[in-house]
Amino acid sequence: MNETHCSDEAPTSEEMIQVIRSRNDIWISVLIGGILSILTVLLFIEIVYNITRRQFYSASRTIIIVLLAIYPVSSVTSFMGVIIPRASLVANLTASFYYCICLYLFVVLVIDYYDGVDCMQDKLKGRHISLARPPIACCCFCLPRIEMTRNNFHNLRLGILQNAIVRPASLFIAATLWADGTTKAVEAYLYINAITMISSVFAVYSLAVIYNASKIPLKDFMITPKFIAMKLVMLVGNTQHFILSLLAYIEVILPCNPPLNTQTRANTIYNMLITYETFIMLLLGRIFIYIWREKQQSSSESLDRMTEAVAITETKTCCNQKVGLSKSQENCAMIEIPPEETPENKLGC
Repeated sequence: MNETHCSDEAPTSEEMIQVIRSRNDIWISVLIGGILSILTVLLFIEIVYNITRRQFYSASRTIIIVLLAIYPVSSVTSFMGVIIPRASLVANLTASFYYCICLYLFVVLVIDYYDGVDCMQDKLKGRHISLARPPIACCCFCLPRIEMTRNNFHNLRLGILQNAIVRPASLFIAATLWADGTTKAVEAYLYINAITMISSVFAVYSLAVIYNASKIPLKDFMITPKFIAMKLVMLVGNTQHFILSLLAYIEVILPCNPPLNTQTRANTIYNMLITYETFIMLLLGRIFIYIWREKQQSSSESLDRMTEAVAITETKTCCNQKVGLSKSQENCAMIEIPPEETPENKLGC
């Protein structure tokens, strides 16, 4: 390890571009990351276009679009952190603020699907929910089962929204230490990432309890893929960041490689992973939406065929019952079957 030529400061964008050009493996990785970042933005635009074309304007549609934007926001900010290493903390701080918005809006979306907290209480009344949920208490079967009262829901909501305060505040402190140029910034960054990861784990746990209570009542609203998307974004990013910061601190797998110090290398690897992973997650989400839409369309066509068959059968029955009537009365009109009611956008009380 060549520590004498390693600076505590992150390289400038010009120095980083020279490093990228000097090594073909880094150049190819960054090029793929840039292409995937652009594809993530284009794929998000295509999904938004389909949503706005197929779904009428509503508060839930706006929230879903904002939640989906977490992928292009993460991809673009992470790629900027690769090209401009000194802006890596600023880019992560920007993405964290957007995570805060998405966490809050996810809770709002669940409440909106229930048509309000009061309706949610009525819908979940009498249903007891297990607190033995991952990632904290999956094996704690001795925990009591709770009822989703207004107070319990408020506590779970606070468990989610605390991450919306802790994560950006922690990254703000890290950015402040980095701007001050203190030599203990790497060590402090490790502890800050540990606090952020613990906060995210508690947020995911609270989210899992709410999901466990809502997965059956809200199954028609595709609540499961929405929950999985939020869970992956929160856990994968924080876990990777903590592990890479730990490796940078002990300088075992990520030694200094001038002009990239250990923390810069950890941040670069983290940002590249986020750029790759966000595209994969958004692509998988798009494929899932397509498959779900095809199933919905096929089930709708089957329902139409069944309705038509029932109408024909009832018409024949009607005509057979009127055998004794005159010929003018024997011609029975087809019985009109009222169309099935379209499910509302909310469950209602």
